[in-house]
Amino acid sequence: MSALRACREALASRPAGLVTDIDGTISPIVQNPAAAAVLPGCRDALAVLARRLDLVAVLTGREPDVARRMVGLEGVEYLGTHGMVRWTPDGLMVHPDAAPFAERISQALPSLLEQLKSTDASIEDKGLVLAIHFRQSTSLEGTRDTIIAGVSKVAKAHGLAVMEGRKVVELRPPLHLGKGWSLADLARERQLASLVYLGDDRTDIPAFETIRQWRASEPGRQGVALAVASGEMAPELADLADYTLADVPAVESLLRNLAREA
Repeated sequence: MSALRACREALASRPAGLVTDIDGTISPIVQNPAAAAVLPGCRDALAVLARRLDLVAVLTGREPDVARRMVGLEGVEYLGTHGMVRWTPDGLMVHPDAAPFAERISQALPSLLEQLKSTDASIEDKGLVLAIHFRQSTSLEGTRDTIIAGVSKVAKAHGLAVMEGRKVVELRPPLHLGKGWSLADLARERQLASLVYLGDDRTDIPAFETIRQWRASEPGRQGVALAVASGEMAPELADLADYTLADVPAVESLLRNLAREA
């Protein structure tokens, strides 16, 4: 069965939801994350799907207000910082399970700056997550090793966790407060009967695991996990995926076809 057919058949079970990551999924990876842009065909298709499905959501490591500016659509749910913060018309809403870790992250920042002062990495403060980007480093492997060692030391001292992604390492709350946890929350909140999830990175692995657990936990549930391939894709992501799409343009094609048929 093709990925398109599997998604089409799954989403016929209502209420139906489609959730996607941004970077590397509907937006190509670029050297400077601030320059990333969602492919127009992905945006147009999501706009149609948001009107026809019961839920269309973006679940990203970016902050939710940044995600909303990038995608630029009404009628879409925006969950950022791996689902720990949600955009609402009344402002950003931090999940109560994640909120207590904000102070620990803030306290850890000076130590992190000290640990990484010898590198050319940049630190992005997302409130609940400190993301250390090194895609633009002049020595990728050496910089990565230094970052992993430094972040691990700070994490241990402050009771936090480390997550590695595509040329980024994060200092963050315990790993169970991630995309899988957030996806399960969404499915429960909307009482979904079907759910399609698209992602490309290690941070999407818990979401893929949630799809498997969620669809197996109740007869009739339909779930599809779609990985987006790249030279940087973690093997574990491919192993957990139901289908793998070749690249971001392949995601654009799939979403366009789903929008035509939804």
